[in-house]
Amino acid sequence: MATREIPTSTAAVLTPQQVTPPSKWRPIHYWSAVGLFFAVLQAYLWVSWLATDAFPRHTGADPVPTHVKVAAWVLQPICVLAAITVVVYIWRRTRREGQLAWDALIAIAFAGVFWQDTLCNYQRPIFFYNSYLVNLGAVDPHIPGWLSPNGGNIPEPFLLTGPLYAWWFVLFGIVFCAMARKLRQLRPNISKVGIFLVGVVALGLLDMLLENIEIYSQLFGYSGVINALSFNAGTIYQFPGYEALIVGVFCSIVGMIRLNRDDRGHSVIERGVDELHVGTKAKTTLRILAFLGLSNFMFVVLGLLYIWIGCYIDPMPHYPSYLTNDLCGTAVSPPCPGPGVPIHMSNTPHRTANP
Repeated sequence: MATREIPTSTAAVLTPQQVTPPSKWRPIHYWSAVGLFFAVLQAYLWVSWLATDAFPRHTGADPVPTHVKVAAWVLQPICVLAAITVVVYIWRRTRREGQLAWDALIAIAFAGVFWQDTLCNYQRPIFFYNSYLVNLGAVDPHIPGWLSPNGGNIPEPFLLTGPLYAWWFVLFGIVFCAMARKLRQLRPNISKVGIFLVGVVALGLLDMLLENIEIYSQLFGYSGVINALSFNAGTIYQFPGYEALIVGVFCSIVGMIRLNRDDRGHSVIERGVDELHVGTKAKTTLRILAFLGLSNFMFVVLGLLYIWIGCYIDPMPHYPSYLTNDLCGTAVSPPCPGPGVPIHMSNTPHRTANP
């Protein structure tokens, strides 16, 4: 009687790739999906804000000093010209390379986080802008779940901060890569971690320099800080040291992404884009969305960190009306956030502290 041969298990004859087919989901899918979400969200925010309460916030009772006015009309055009310079640089590189220049992805993506600029005030106001700057108020109260009362009073300066987001991270990314190349010349064995840490320090110091120019010009103020971790604490010129550290980290992340692109010029979050069976324009759109997702995710993390820090701030110094803009309330001498001051919700009336 002939013996019956037992068939070998199908899994035993398949290669590992056949047993577990490779995932079709790549970083470009995840990050572009995140970017699409934020693109839709901010489109809703901008439209709802422009349709309801986009109007200039005024300086209040305190006169704006002449030197502050001069600084405003010097630094606003500088930021606009810097953004125009970056656009020209990107346009020339795009024409030379025959495709959208990689730095354009950074410029577009971080211009797309402008709506989060004062997200730190989500729970309570801890950052002020000068209402002498060209402004139409802020989109803040339209952000879902916004808690801080009077959030729309902050005079978001669209000629100062708006253009800044378009050029800031492009400039810092270029500086980071130039620094990294120099470091590798001086120390060929330096690790990626070493380059990153040097970038955090260098770009953090550069950020401190640039921000303090505007702080001493009274164009904005870090009104709520942890004094022990801040410079010039207790004055309107106070600057939190952790701001320089955070900016150094964020800009170095962008710098590392820029530095470590593959031979096709694609970064880690663009992996998988060449495998997509779509046209060039569709691939470019997905790459833009991916970077929009990355930039907005980074700034959500930043906002959450500052909201948490806002629970532990020290008493605020006295600011003039063109910086407070009734963000702490409209009563006479309302209490600004600090130790012992309750966190007021946007759906409850503002009450002054008991005498």
